[in-house]
Amino acid sequence: MATTIKNHKLLGGFVYRRQIGDWEYGRLLPPSGVVVKDVHQAYRVSRLKWLSLRKLVNEGEVEDTAKDFCDGGGDTCGFCMLYRSGTELTADCMGCPISIITGDPYCLGSPYPAALFAIDQFITGDRAYKDAVLRVIDEEIKFLRSTYIAYCKEYNLIPKENTA
Repeated sequence: MATTIKNHKLLGGFVYRRQIGDWEYGRLLPPSGVVVKDVHQAYRVSRLKWLSLRKLVNEGEVEDTAKDFCDGGGDTCGFCMLYRSGTELTADCMGCPISIITGDPYCLGSPYPAALFAIDQFITGDRAYKDAVLRVIDEEIKFLRSTYIAYCKEYNLIPKENTA
């Protein structure tokens, strides 16, 4: 079977790439050439990731289900782009606002693990998860905002209007 690649443009330059062929696969890709230089940009990119995932789910950007799905993990997270050192498996998350707030690395203790599970179930065929997906995406967006605001307050930074 020939492999077909479909790209769905999302918000802020994010792309959902769908591979259809012997193995069906969907992956969220980060904006091309994005470089995160500060916590304000990290928040903005992370927020756009989750708004893009919301668009993907809510507006039916994916016509067919994939057999496998990847949200891009740290490659699509603005905070990981800024604070991750090493590889995905050796990241220490040192200084990451999410790690500071939760006390855990890898976004454990945040809504991320539940959101990822629900999105994976939805994208790979269980459409009953749609309401749960939208709920956990909203929880993640609220969590990111409150974490960003708390971090800015703690370190005497002024949250940027266009990012909050």
